[in-house]
Amino acid sequence: HIKATLRLNKNLDILQVLLLAVFSLCIFFLLQIINGIFITGISGFLGEPVQSNGITDATSITQLLFEIVIIGGLSAICEEIFFRGFVLRAFERKSPIVAIIMSSLIFAIMHGNLQQIFYAFLCGIILGTVVILTDSLLAGCMIHFTLNTLSVIISYPPINDIYTTFATNYQYIFSYVVMLALPTVSLIVMALFVSYTLSKNKKIKLSKEQQSKMLEFFAKTSIPRMLQSIDKEVK
Repeated sequence: HIKATLRLNKNLDILQVLLLAVFSLCIFFLLQIINGIFITGISGFLGEPVQSNGITDATSITQLLFEIVIIGGLSAICEEIFFRGFVLRAFERKSPIVAIIMSSLIFAIMHGNLQQIFYAFLCGIILGTVVILTDSLLAGCMIHFTLNTLSVIISYPPINDIYTTFATNYQYIFSYVVMLALPTVSLIVMALFVSYTLSKNKKIKLSKEQQSKMLEFFAKTSIPRMLQSIDKEVK
């Protein structure tokens, strides 16, 4: 059945959506830093800057919203259906690990430029792993949509200026968040998501007390609270 093949039998509830949103936010900035290091290395090796074949940055709110719909939404859905739907399933006959690596490699190559190839490969590894662990293509679509949308938003000149200024003027906070806070939060949130999703898929209902504790823990480990604590330490 096509829904089973594409892993569309399981819907996401509000807690799953919240956890995936926070996880996506965390890994987005981590992937940006890692990809930046990769691009710097490749540029040094080639002796010239790596050129991008990507979409031109939005110059107006209207264009920004259009790119969010097309790149963030439509592109994410189509790519997930093909790569984490059909391609991942095809290679799963070998093994889940082979399926994740091969689908990620094809996903990266299909992006067609050096500036995105490593970033796309890492995204593919994360997306493939999440989809297989949760048996839900919707989880992959949610992460992919968030990553694409953040990429479009942060490329919008006025927002990019704010981001660059913050990273430059508050290097200590930025480094602390990227190197320590984001990896820690992303691992915790993904562990919660996978655990909750597996329990839900097996129809093991969590008690109201357990759900309350998960939501409370989610609130305590959210990015805004961590940034507030970091800001207090700096002051």
